[in-house]
Amino acid sequence: MRTEELPPYLKHVDTLIHEFEKEMVKEFDLVGVGSGGRMPKDVEEIRVIFYAYRRATLEEARSLEVALTEKLIKKINDSEQLRPYLREHPFTSNRAKISISFCKKDNSRYTDGSVSNVFNARNKLFYSAIDPKTDTQIDLHEEPYEDALKLVKK
Repeated sequence: MRTEELPPYLKHVDTLIHEFEKEMVKEFDLVGVGSGGRMPKDVEEIRVIFYAYRRATLEEARSLEVALTEKLIKKINDSEQLRPYLREHPFTSNRAKISISFCKKDNSRYTDGSVSNVFNARNKLFYSAIDPKTDTQIDLHEEPYEDALKLVKK
């Protein structure tokens, strides 16, 4: 499909994500590495993926994940151009997905038990770490998004 044939909401989503990535890079020193979502006939879900070139504790990962998710939700809900195309308004955390990978500048992963990845799925936050013996990702923690939001707001 050529760009001029794209539905208008896809152009609005691309613009919004591009602006959001630039703001988060500046505010939180992240690198935007991908985006997408589910948008077959309207905007059902928006996903943005970042790298953070630093270590993170569970608390730091939670705080960053919640901050980015809340900023993305606000940006989506404040968009006059996008609002008519949203599956639901207000757009909520179960539709605004952020994924953050914590790694070294050379993209290798920390194996010291710190969080290697945090992401939102099924309105839960999932945290993982890298097992130093097998160099594979292991589950570290999971929690409902609302619980994480309450902990961050405390």
